[in-house]
Amino acid sequence: MVKHDNIVIGAGLAGLSFAYHFNKNVPVLEALDTVGGLVRTVDYNNCKFDLAPHLLHLKNPYVRELVFNTLGLKVESHVRKAHIYYDKVIIPYPFELNLLNLSEQTKKDCINGLNEVSHFSKEEETEIRKGSYKDYVLKAFGSGIANHYLLPYNRKIWDTDPADMTCEFMSHLITADKDQIIKNATEANNDKYGYNAEFYYLVIKGIQDLADVFATQLTNIQLNTRVEYFETKIKHFT
Repeated sequence: MVKHDNIVIGAGLAGLSFAYHFNKNVPVLEALDTVGGLVRTVDYNNCKFDLAPHLLHLKNPYVRELVFNTLGLKVESHVRKAHIYYDKVIIPYPFELNLLNLSEQTKKDCINGLNEVSHFSKEEETEIRKGSYKDYVLKAFGSGIANHYLLPYNRKIWDTDPADMTCEFMSHLITADKDQIIKNATEANNDKYGYNAEFYYLVIKGIQDLADVFATQLTNIQLNTRVEYFETKIKHFT
């Protein structure tokens, strides 16, 4: 048993940021042999891959100052060029606002499902977001868009059943307008939608840069150290 008043379990971004802001000498215990957690970059066949799409959308003034100046990270601004392969065609992201070139059956499913749901006021949408993500998607977009894309996509991204997910992760997202979805299903558009139409990305190693620069500011990161048990009352862990 080891005793500490404070420890951080996990050297992902949450743990690293907490240690950076709380006490740069606090023990940070990480089971893997590197920092970053799920927000890291791996090398494979001389190529770099982030474990999932990790882009920087910096709205908070303090976070902008931290990334751009305090930590000295090198970042570049990008315009999103994201597409989806579905129905043997490639369409722009996001799926629900770019149904035009999908098969007639998929479009029919999506529009019919959309016509089955209600228009929600801002207050009503806040209420339906209090349930599971699956319930929200079905109520807001209908079964077509939900089953063709939003549910399988988010199940894959989060490795979690959408029925077990809450909606906190999407608090910054605005539900697409039903009328706009239907309009875009029948005519071409070149509009950019979503909070991430423009974003920042790190230059040197990918998203790993962010974890690595936090790590250089901390004095007590212990890699290959898995915590099996801890007792908060007596401040012991093994």
